Amino acid sequence: MSNARVAIVTGSSRGIGRAVALQLAKDGHSVVINYQSNASKAQEVVDEIHSTTQSCAISVQGDVGVLADGARLIKETLDAFGRIDVVVFNAAWIVYQSITEVTEESYEEAFRTNVKAPMFFTQQLIPHLTTGGRLIFLSTSLTSVSTVMPNYFLYTATKGAIEQMTRTLAKDLGRKGVTVNCVNPGPTDTDGFRHGKTEQQIQFFAGLTPFGRLGQPEDIAGAISFVASEQAKWVNGQILCVNGGMAVEIHFFSHLASIPPQHRAIAVQGDLAILADGATLVKEALAVFGRIDVAAINAALVSFDSLSNVTLESFEQVFEMNVKWREIAPGSTARSCVCYRRL
Repeated sequence: MSNARVAIVTGSSRGIGRAVALQLAKDGHSVVINYQSNASKAQEVVDEIHSTTQSCAISVQGDVGVLADGARLIKETLDAFGRIDVVVFNAAWIVYQSITEVTEESYEEAFRTNVKAPMFFTQQLIPHLTTGGRLIFLSTSLTSVSTVMPNYFLYTATKGAIEQMTRTLAKDLGRKGVTVNCVNPGPTDTDGFRHGKTEQQIQFFAGLTPFGRLGQPEDIAGAISFVASEQAKWVNGQILCVNGGMAVEIHFFSHLASIPPQHRAIAVQGDLAILADGATLVKEALAVFGRIDVAAINAALVSFDSLSNVTLESFEQVFEMNVKWREIAPGSTARSCVCYRRL
């Protein structure tokens, strides 16, 4: 086995992941091309690495959202190269839905792929990462308040979770000498980005940067190359936006709600992680007041587990309570309604 640093890039058979794999190979890394379904595209990346660089590469099929697949990916990497130095979490799932269009199925798939997969794969990786290793997550520039776009509700929610995971892991893994950072691309010219968009929409996104163009996968790969390098050993816990200076002006339209002179309140028992309880809360509020204006989602579950102690059960509990709540019915207005959860 060579002494070359070894990089795993998830979802690297095409798009940004492919460009990242090629760049890391040019930098001298041995590269593991992880893919879920397109074996031929993954092999093309392996062949290109072998023909254009001096680096080694293999492809490994697997969905890192499945713990057994993640364990197999690690094993095959260690069997081939004997070490793991860099992991780039590129695989993601995106759906364009507003909150009213989100279903349990789309919620589950978004959080399974975009949050659960990188979290538990990281948990599996920790014992095998070399000192001085790099964990590099990919998020999106859309998580910035100034660049929020409509119909990205689920995607930005999951990527916001990834950014907080980055900051926490940077503290937890720093003792091992491992840096953890997150790269946030702006609109990037890939097949996935272009899918479902008109040329007019694509040009709109291109016009959001001072350069008047979309980012290219190689632009993102260059930033990841730096974060993975020895020169970035003091860069840790950072959210790096790589978007060419993208800026979106958001206009907020609001109206003042009249405050009724009488102050009335009701108490409704319920667990908002249970859809039936959420529906009951809405129904009872509308039955008493006829409208809903403000919903303050305060209920939460706090867990102080380190990543190594997180279990599937605790993960599900925290996300059920803190994330998987449903919207209060739109088009209505309320006076005061308190929802409490019996503990």
